[in-house]
Amino acid sequence: MKKNILVSYLLIFGLNLLGFNPAFSQTQLKRTNTINACVREYIFGTPSSDEFVIVAFLCNNGGVTNSWRPPQGLTELTEMLVIAGGGGGGKRSDSGNRGAGGGGAGQVIHITNPNQLQFQVNNAEEQGQPLSISVGSGGLGATLINVRAQNGENSTVSSPSPIFINITAIGGGGGGSANSVVEGNNSNYNDQRRGNRGGSGGGSVGAYGTGASDPIFGGEAVNSALGNPGGRGRGNTSVTGGGGGGGIAGPGGEPDNN
Repeated sequence: MKKNILVSYLLIFGLNLLGFNPAFSQTQLKRTNTINACVREYIFGTPSSDEFVIVAFLCNNGGVTNSWRPPQGLTELTEMLVIAGGGGGGKRSDSGNRGAGGGGAGQVIHITNPNQLQFQVNNAEEQGQPLSISVGSGGLGATLINVRAQNGENSTVSSPSPIFINITAIGGGGGGSANSVVEGNNSNYNDQRRGNRGGSGGGSVGAYGTGASDPIFGGEAVNSALGNPGGRGRGNTSVTGGGGGGGIAGPGGEPDNN
């Protein structure tokens, strides 16, 4: 029986990311397999070496969660990158004098410890337990000034294998809208001007009318370990600017006072 020399897999969700691993520059891309419109395999190696493969999940095919079963002979899963969908942006006022907040980035989970990616690897004649992969889409931007934008969707990886720890990356928070009619409470999420909670925190909008000196808070991350809050909106008298959405590396920015 021919030996399967596949030694490792890297799953990438929501992003076709090649070249970030220094080992890639020392080998050649031998072939590419298109599984369907949303799943592709990139096989690297040399004629004298074992192969390693990147499996990229870019979307959910027809809205159906992807199912991937480790092939025969797979020895380990070495890395995994899971990216959730980003939040949509809010809607500015119809007059244009009050800006809207940007959506927050989706949570990014990068696992490089193979011990955290264990699943049941069977012998060379059998395949391992399947993985179910859902790729979160980005949130829709707001179409009304008194409604927040939508959060991005979560991205998930799960398996029936009892030794695999299921993974969920949280979607980014939607940006707040201008809300020129209803002024809510700045300190909680009843105020539609405030960015929504999410994986990395939503954005915000500038304060209402003459309250421009009292900026609206940005959205916060679901918890502090998942990202940074969105920036506060601010402005000058009746003209206000929206804050940026929060990201993984830092909080969202605030607009200039003018």
